[in-house]
Amino acid sequence: MGEEKKSGGCMGWFIVLIVVGAIALALGFTLRNKFHQDDDGDSPVPGPPGPVAQKYGDALKIALQFF
Repeated sequence: MGEEKKSGGCMGWFIVLIVVGAIALALGFTLRNKFHQDDDGDSPVPGPPGPVAQKYGDALKIALQFF
C-alpha cells in the first residue's frame, strides 16, 4: 500500500536555523551595546571640580571643627 514520505524535515531545520540566528543576533547587539564606549558625555570631565556653593562650604567648615 502507499508509503507516505515525510517532507517536513528540511523545513524544520530551516526554522531552527532562523531561531538560532535571531538569538545570535540579539546576543551580539546586547554585548555590543554593553561594551561599546560612547563619547556622549558618559565619561567624567577631566580637571578639577567646579566651584563649591557657599552654604556647603560653611557646613563643611562647621563639620570639620568636630574632627
